[in-house]
Formats: sequence, structure tokens, C-alpha cells
Amino acid sequence: MMKIFGLYFAAPSPTEMSELDSEQTVSKHKPRAAFFKWYSVFMTVLSGLNVARYLPSFWVGVDFVPHLTVSRVTMICWIVQCFLYRLFLLRACWSSHRLPEYFNFFDQLMTDSCCIHLKPSCMKSRRFLVVIITLVWLVIVLVSASGIFYMATDVEPEYMVTICNPFPDKTGVKIAFLIFHTIEIGAWTFPVAFLVTLFRILGDAFSSYTNELCKITKDERAQFWEKMEDIRVKHLQLCKAMTILNRDTKYLITVNFTTGIFLVCFNLYQMVATNSAIHVLGYVRFSFWLVLNFSFMTSLSVTAANVNEKAHSPLEYIFDVEMDDVSRSESLQLQLFLSKLNGPAIGFTVMGLITITKELILTLAGLVLTYFFLLLQFNI
Repeated sequence: MMKIFGLYFAAPSPTEMSELDSEQTVSKHKPRAAFFKWYSVFMTVLSGLNVARYLPSFWVGVDFVPHLTVSRVTMICWIVQCFLYRLFLLRACWSSHRLPEYFNFFDQLMTDSCCIHLKPSCMKSRRFLVVIITLVWLVIVLVSASGIFYMATDVEPEYMVTICNPFPDKTGVKIAFLIFHTIEIGAWTFPVAFLVTLFRILGDAFSSYTNELCKITKDERAQFWEKMEDIRVKHLQLCKAMTILNRDTKYLITVNFTTGIFLVCFNLYQMVATNSAIHVLGYVRFSFWLVLNFSFMTSLSVTAANVNEKAHSPLEYIFDVEMDDVSRSESLQLQLFLSKLNGPAIGFTVMGLITITKELILTLAGLVLTYFFLLLQFNI
């Protein structure tokens, strides 16, 4: 579905090409992959031009309307966020050493049954994916319907001026920008859903690994030390998969956090400020922005923090292992495994600077709540 909005493309790997039925099928598959590739490039360029056309709206415009600075700041931040999502996803899909490498490596990891066979619940993953896609389409439909409502009724004409500026506020311009606005809503929601799904699947893989390790330590203690090296290597492979994925997700997470925190705080300020005369529908719109941005940051943070927790979860079982009659090589394998688990935090990062953990979520929540109560206290 991300291909519809020009957010994703994937050239078939050599393995997939070898599995295609005939040369005729291959010849049909290649042009389709090339189309989605250049369609993604086109939509990214168009999104960048959208940022460029909106910047002058702060001081010029055919239908320039003053006193819309707040709406324009919110809109330009959102437009930049959509453009950066497109740009970094294009970068991730373009090179075979990024997302394609992760998918190939993860597929090999899941099919490798050496020592520990990872068996995450496919049914749960499918249900989760259905729920995520349903919510995304619900957001797209709601935003599109609200745009049509504003255009048809002129209840709050400033809304369409905010979208169309600096171009004239005509019917044809409204329709064109409303369609593109709907497409950009997909560029805003689907990258977050994509990351949340990837994090959930990887977290399930770590959870499956821990469950299998628990069975070995409790039911197959005699074989534990024979499998110690394979157990450690399997965990390292999962960590490597996460590292490959983090090469691109760190940029998308950074975009989500920086723009999301700014939009949440800015909308809070606008809603709490007593000296701001906002229409009732304006409060509804700002509340909608606030809830969605906060929900996106929360869902992304929780699923990423879950990967961190699951990656370190083998510790509680390793500490219960009996050390009687352990050889030097087996003891060395255990020490290497413990050093990995007790070392730097394993997880997804914000530009490689901060690992997303549950503690970070509490810090961000505390930041927003402190800002909110400060606004109320000083009655700004």
C-alpha cells in the first residue's frame, strides 16, 4: 500500500528473479519495479517543491490573509515532516545495502533452524498488521473528509487559505491541493505504521528466541552447554538484523521525534493560551493534530522500547544456569554472551545518539506534561 503513495519500491532480488516462472514473467516484473522506483522519485521531488512553494506564504500570496501564522507554522512543519519521510524512505529503498539487505538477512535468519528455531506467531502479526492498516486508512479518510467539508461549507475559510497559499483561493486550486494534501496524509501516516510493524515483528523474533532459550535452560539443561555457542550466535544475528534496520530507521525516528515534539508543544501552547481567539472548529483541528502526533510518537517509542527489552530479556535465564563442571571454552562463551547483554543498550536509536528505552518514553512524557503545567501555571 505504501507504493500507492510513492513511499516504497523494491527491485526483485536475484533469488526472487530465479524463482519467476519464465523470461516473459521477468520482463513484465522489471518494468513494474522501475515504474514504482521512479514514481517514488517523482513524488519525493513533488513533495520538496511543495515545501518550497509554501515557505513564501508567510509574507506573500495572491490571497494573503494575515493572522494565520500559527496555522502556517503547523502546516510548514507537517509538510517538511512528510518530505523528510519520503526522502529517507527513498534513500532506504534505493540501495541494496539498506532495507533490501535487512529483509534478505531477516528471511535467512527466520528459516535457519540451527539450535534455536524462531517461531513467532504469524497469526498475531497479521492481526496487528490489519489493525495498523485499518487505523491508517481511517486517519486518511477522516482528514480527507474534513478537507472536503471545509471546502464545501466555508465554515472556516482560513483553513483552505492555509493549504492553498500563496496561490489564489479558487475552486480548481482548492481541489488540486486537497488531492495532494490527501496523498501527503498517506506520506505522514504510513511511514510510522511501517516502522511500528517492523519493530513489532523484530520484537516478536527476540521474544521467540527468549522462549526457546527458556525451554533449553529448564528442560534441556544437559544440552545447554553443548549449544552455548549457537545460542550466542543466534542472538548476535538478531542484533545484527536490528543494526542493519537501524541504519535507516534512525533518521525516520529522528524526524518523528523532532517534528512531533514541536507540533505537540506548539499546539498545546495555542490551545492553552488565553489570548488566542480560535474558532471552535479550530480547537477541534488543533486537538486532532495533538492527539495524532502524540499517538504516533507513543506507538513508535513503545514498539522500539519493546525491542530493547526483549533483546536484553535472556539475562534472567542465563543467571539461573548451573556452572558445575563447565569447561574453559564454555565459560568463555557464557562470558561473551553476558558482556553483550550487560553492555551498551541494544535497540533502535535517535540518530545513533539515544537508544529508545522505556526510560526515554517516561522522559518525553514528563517533558510534555511539565510544559503543559507550566502553561497553565503562568496562564500564558
